[in-house]
Amino acid sequence: CGASAITQSLVAVLRSVRPGFKDQRVYELSSRGALFEFLRREVADFTCSEYFDDVPAGDRLNGVLCQDVQRLTFGDGSFDICTSTEVFEHVPDDRRGFAEIRRVLKPSGLFRLSVPDYRCDVLRERTLRDGNRTMIFDPLGGGALEDGQVVDGGHAWFPVYESVQKLFETSGFTDSEVKFLHYTTAENGYVVKDIDYSLGYISRTPDFDTRVMSPRRPMSIVVDARRA
Repeated sequence: CGASAITQSLVAVLRSVRPGFKDQRVYELSSRGALFEFLRREVADFTCSEYFDDVPAGDRLNGVLCQDVQRLTFGDGSFDICTSTEVFEHVPDDRRGFAEIRRVLKPSGLFRLSVPDYRCDVLRERTLRDGNRTMIFDPLGGGALEDGQVVDGGHAWFPVYESVQKLFETSGFTDSEVKFLHYTTAENGYVVKDIDYSLGYISRTPDFDTRVMSPRRPMSIVVDARRA
């Protein structure tokens, strides 16, 4: 999830549309890359973090705030917008993480989420499976596979539409609060709705990633969820 030509393109889009969150309080679950540098410069009240092993949540390592999204140290209703791009697939207790994001959002606050869509052919074909054809390890998702277990920060789960929908349902979000923008259906159909990039960047979409431009199809599950 580092800086890339895709991220640079998205920064250009954000500059051109003058982001709607410029004067709001924004929390991004990352502290690296071109997008981070852009937000740090442009957003009046910007908070970012990383998760570090053996660093207490709320403390800093080399100036970077440590947060565990499963146990955020922020107060209720702290942020107007929370963005998480290709992070939650690394979170073991994702339901608790979703609930924590909802807790720290202000009323009407936005949670802009993207996670890899493992029905996308690009991701599906590179991912290792066990003898039952169950996905167990994405070699390009970080970490390592040891004795059949993913270690050192690799993908803890392999999102598809139904699993993400269930996470929203079980973490306090209502159906009326959640809008799925990009995903692949169980029948391998494509849902590709317009994304308002002024509310937060998404790197792996057919708008910017040449791997899924033709045919135009989702690579990430993209969701806008507003807390009522």
